[in-house]
This record gives sequence, C-alpha cells and structure tokens, in this order.
Amino acid sequence: MKLRILSPQKMRSSCSSRWLSSINKARQILKEGVTISSVRIESLDSKGRGVGIGTVISENQKLNDLKVKVKVPKTTLEDQVELLKPFKREGSSLLCESISVGQESPFRIKSDSIVCPHFSECGGCQLQMLNYDSEDKFSQIIWKTRNVKAALQPSSDILIHPTIPSKFIWHYRNKMEFSFSSDREGNQFLGLFSFKGNSRIVDIDSCKVAPVWVSKALVAIRAWWKRFPQLEAYVPFKNIGELESVTFRDGLSVSDRLIRINLAQSDSLAMASHEWKLNLQASLKNLCGSLFLMYTIRRPKHPTTFRHEILFGTLTSHGELTIRNTSVPYVYEMGSFLQPNTQMMPVIYEQVIKLIESRLVMLSSKPVVADLFSGIGLIGLSITKIIPQCSIVSVECIAEAVTCARRNFSLNQVENRAQVFEDDATKASSFHVWKDAEVVIVDPPRSGLSNLAKALNQSNVHYVIYVSCNPESQGKDLAQLSNFKCEEMIPIDQFPHTAHMENIVILNNTNWRFAALRFLRSLRARFF
Repeated sequence: MKLRILSPQKMRSSCSSRWLSSINKARQILKEGVTISSVRIESLDSKGRGVGIGTVISENQKLNDLKVKVKVPKTTLEDQVELLKPFKREGSSLLCESISVGQESPFRIKSDSIVCPHFSECGGCQLQMLNYDSEDKFSQIIWKTRNVKAALQPSSDILIHPTIPSKFIWHYRNKMEFSFSSDREGNQFLGLFSFKGNSRIVDIDSCKVAPVWVSKALVAIRAWWKRFPQLEAYVPFKNIGELESVTFRDGLSVSDRLIRINLAQSDSLAMASHEWKLNLQASLKNLCGSLFLMYTIRRPKHPTTFRHEILFGTLTSHGELTIRNTSVPYVYEMGSFLQPNTQMMPVIYEQVIKLIESRLVMLSSKPVVADLFSGIGLIGLSITKIIPQCSIVSVECIAEAVTCARRNFSLNQVENRAQVFEDDATKASSFHVWKDAEVVIVDPPRSGLSNLAKALNQSNVHYVIYVSCNPESQGKDLAQLSNFKCEEMIPIDQFPHTAHMENIVILNNTNWRFAALRFLRSLRARFF
C-alpha cells in the first residue's frame, strides 16, 4: 500500500480549509434560523458556558442532521439540553439559548434555590446554577480553580495554594453600573445587559451581588425616570438621547456612598430644565452621601470630554482596610480603581505581603518595591504599613487616582517612603521609574501587561508579583517572561457566581547573578 505524504505547507492548507469550512457551516446555520437538538454538556469554556455537540434540525437537507459545536450559557456539566436556538457565531461554534432541558445535571442546584429572579436572562452572573463551594461535587470554586490552572498550565514544581473562597457570596460588590434603555413602544429599562451579548437591557429591580441599598436606589431612579419620560435613553449608534447609565459605589456608611448619573451632553429642552435634577436629589438624598452627574461631550472631529456637576456631597469618599489589626484609611473617587469585593481586598493584600516577607532575607536591607497600575496606591500603602523597611514606587496613569494615592500615603504618614508617578506603566517613558526596584508588583487591567512584559523580562528585578483578574491574559504574559520562573500560585475568588477569578503568582529572576546574590543573602541571614 502506497502512503501519500503531505508537505507541511499542504497540511497547513488542509487544516485551514477545514477550519474555514466549519466557520462557513456555522455561519450558514445561523443565517437559516434553524434549531439544534440533543446536546450533552461535556465541559465549560473559560467564560462558564456549557460546551457540547448538537444536531441541526432544518428543512434544508444540506444542513439537517449536521453536527455542530455549541456553547450554551447558564448550563453546566452533564446537563442534557433537548432544544436550543442559536443567536450568535463565535469562530466555528454557535452560541445558543437553551429552550428545553431534558435531564438536568446532578451538579445543578434546584431551580427554586437560585436566588436571583433575573439569572436566566441577565449577563451579570454565569454560575448561579452551581453550589458555590462544595468539596464532594462539582462547584463554582472547583471549576474556577481548574479554569485558572488550564490558563496558566503550571509545572509540577510550582507551589499551588488552595483557592481562597469569598467571605460573602451575596451583596459583595462595592461598585455596580446599570444602563438605561427603551424600546420603540417607549417602554423604559434600567438594568444589565442580556447574556446574549446584544444591546438588549434586562430590567433589574434587585441585584443579589450588589449592596441592598443599590436595589432600593434602582427602584427610586426608575420611578424618577417615569416622572420625566422626556429624558430619553441614549442610543450610541444614533448619538441621540440623554440617559446613559448610573454608577453606584458603596462606602463605610451612608455618607460615603456615591451615585453618578452618566449623561450624554445634549441641548434638549428636557436637559435645560432644573426640575428633574431637584426631583432626583429628593429621590436619593436618604440613600447616599454624594450624588453627581457626569456629562459626556461628543463632538465630530474632537476628542470626547467629560464634565461633572455635583447635586450634593463631594466627588471624594472614604474607606478603611484592616490588615493584621492595623488600620489603613484611604480616600477614593468614583472613577478610582478598587478591588470590587471590599471584604476580599485585605485578603489579597495580605497574600502579597506574605510573599514579600518570606523573601526579605534574599533582598537588600531596604528594598524598593514598585507598584505598577497602582490605582489609589492601596497595595503599596499596605506594604509600607506592615513592612517598615520597604519603600514604594507607584505608577498610575489616571490623574484622579494619582491624587488620591498621594493623599493616602500622606493620610497614613508614610509619604517619606513612597513616590507616586503619573504615567502609563505599559509605556517606555515609565520604565526608568522602577529600574532600581528589587520587587515589582503588577495588577494590570484584564488585557494584561502589553509592552511591560518585555521590559520586565529584560530587567534586573529579583521578583515579580503578578495579581490578575484574568488568568488567560496572565498566562500569555507569563509565557513572555521567559527569564523568570514561577514559584507560587494563589487563586482567590472575589467574584462569586461569575466566571472570573483573581490569581496571584510570584516569579523569580533566573539569571545566575541574581540567583547567586539571593543565595548569599540567605546565607548571611542564617549564619550572621
């Protein structure tokens, strides 16, 4: 028998053709508006959606009985879904809405045990159908831990700590944003986006992951809007309307709570009236300490600008952390970055502190620690309060956050051991700021480190502590840090009922010069 050997170019061409064929098949199925049947959920993808293979039901004989890969939100491992409706294509897969579930998974909690009445259509949470933390069966924590490991693919010699679960699983978020919307009939909606990912807003009267007072404020704002229907929901692609969204920030007390109504700048008569503002103040005055408006000004061929108008209170609020019985007071603004789970903030910072403390003997007597993407400076602030020999260099690109960070170091009387720079941590202009640091802490946005990864990899930094809310981008960044070796991994869940997970890793510089220096310092600490 004669074997046919394909060249690498032909093999790549063949694989590419099959991939394109799968995409075209998925595109055609979606266009036809068919249904899909008999899907057993075999796994969950990185966004918490059930994955399986379904059978197309169609009058088109070319499509009927075709097998296609589907991803189904709100389903879990071992669910048997009898009927599905595709609503979007993702690569060669189809995103589908479950129409009829046959046999439910043994891991699924009973329908009447799902706390949120909006879960079936809201895109805010993905995993409420699973128990939060269960050792004897598939749960949110078990899946999220597997998801982190799959993204990072840690080697066997890395110390992987047990996942730290959230202290509270309901009403834990300190910041929420809800959008205004309306349909052609004039029906008003105030809530979160649908899980289908389109522009449809699910009307929310109570959110179970937000503080209780936020749900009360939503009811008040919805009633206020009904009294002033001339204020219309903003439509982005038409650039018409006024009301965009409302943002809530929780605080220590009522006086520390912030509410911001986000508006599109408009010259309409409705906006010119002051009656709606007075009525809005009266509706919310007992629920928060500060209420203000933020106008977004969009003009053709001009950069977008913003303008604030305070109705009552101030733009700044106060908070307080407690780490090892040490109080860490701080100030922040609505736009300032804070970890979204207030109760888990000190837990995350405590883990970072422990990682540094356990390696102090391998650092100089007064090590410089760089805190990049520092926000209002809480990680660096916590370190200076607990480890007095450390000094901090903070880098943050948002001017308001930089102002808050400087105030926070001063408020805690550690400003003599901290420098705060306003710059973009991903740009070369900021790299000289941390060149003398022995430890660099990064807590980047979900997109990851960008150009900073290459700069870190070529640096003289001894340790990098990477705090991430997106293990996928974290895994990609770690692959670029080839001169570093991952030593420990600490998964922390501060996002119950969602597919998101916080993860901390510490990496050491494998350059022999730094390894030798750390070894000599450890010997000195042990024997001298």
